[in-house]
Amino acid sequence: MDSSTSEGLVSHGVVAAPEVRKELVASGSLPSAWNSKDKWNLLSLSDENLKVSYHGPGKTDIDAAAVRTTECVPTTRCALYYFEITVVHAGQSGYIGIGLCAANVNLNRLPGWERNSFGYHGDDGHAFRDSGTGVAYGPPYTTGDVIGCCWNMIDGSVFFTKNGIALGVAFQHVRGTFYPTVGLRTQGEIVHANFGQPGAAPFYFDIESFAQEVKANLMSTILSESRLPNYYDVVTDLVLNFMIHNGFAASAEIFARDTGRLNAIRDDLALTIKRQSVCRYVLDGQIPEAIRAMSELEPAILEADSRIMFDLKCQHFVEMVRGRTVPTSNLIEFGRTELASFRDRGDYQDERLKEVFSLLAYPDPTDCPVSYLLHTKRREPVASSLNVALLTAQKRARSSILERAVSQIVIAQSEFSSKNTGSLALVSMRDFL
Repeated sequence: MDSSTSEGLVSHGVVAAPEVRKELVASGSLPSAWNSKDKWNLLSLSDENLKVSYHGPGKTDIDAAAVRTTECVPTTRCALYYFEITVVHAGQSGYIGIGLCAANVNLNRLPGWERNSFGYHGDDGHAFRDSGTGVAYGPPYTTGDVIGCCWNMIDGSVFFTKNGIALGVAFQHVRGTFYPTVGLRTQGEIVHANFGQPGAAPFYFDIESFAQEVKANLMSTILSESRLPNYYDVVTDLVLNFMIHNGFAASAEIFARDTGRLNAIRDDLALTIKRQSVCRYVLDGQIPEAIRAMSELEPAILEADSRIMFDLKCQHFVEMVRGRTVPTSNLIEFGRTELASFRDRGDYQDERLKEVFSLLAYPDPTDCPVSYLLHTKRREPVASSLNVALLTAQKRARSSILERAVSQIVIAQSEFSSKNTGSLALVSMRDFL
């Protein structure tokens, strides 16, 4: 896979949700080149600051030189980060190191020799962490080899790759803010970096497949957790509640019959059908019929909630204008007897009255600045408000249990993501729906 693609789980070396990757790219906060102002003076940069060359004496360890990237590895809402270097030339001795380090680490040292730095060295294949003494880790590497570094922020591990093959975990419990880094120490050493930037060659290591594997393991762990024994019943009830709440009466009845729930929902279904019929009147522009049905179903709403009645009467006025069969004198009389009493009850009412009465000021209401009032879509907010009022009167929640559960999942995911919980960069609500 092209390292710069936005498809799949990976782009620009980052494994995160697509929207997170887009934010990181837009903000320019991804490692994309070596920092010419954050390197030891024995190194030179070229090829858009992707190639690093060593120009020091290369005699002892004090001749080591390292460079960091322009940006640190993003950790918030990210699961994995990966980059690679190609050893263009191993130089005299191949004392090359790749890894991560903090912003305050001395660059006169190879990665891993100093506190808060981690490195895999080419001359002996050892892994170094916070010390000049390494431990056996992988094979040495030399000219032509492609070496990668992956930081798994889910479990805090770091591993390296050689020519597309993962070498196993080198470090654990890696937490903090770190920069990709490379260090050179002997004459003639040259490396070239690939940060998955636009136009870069594909990574040798299949980071996309690895990310998919990590996600699959994570999903397996989540789904293996104990559940309620009546999981099927819970899901069935959630779906039924959603259908009934949102007025899908016919579908709810069929689903309830197929799942043996029809008797349990008969009362709710009857109320839904009545509520649906009232809202349908509004959506069809039959406002008097809607008011009459409301008076029969929940008369207290029209008495207690003047806003609902006001919206219905305003919509009725609009419907009469749209029909063009009601004389202007009758429209004026309707405004005087049915709407004038709502004046001076608040900014909403005053603005709305001014808006609907403006329709009378033009010979052709369909071709005037407020003609949008005549669009049938303007009925939908009125029907929605009416539906909410009916739900409240019937002691029903404003949203279904499923909708509230989904909202809670989204909020919880956002909250955990802000706390750098890397696993949430790989799973989302859609994985469970």
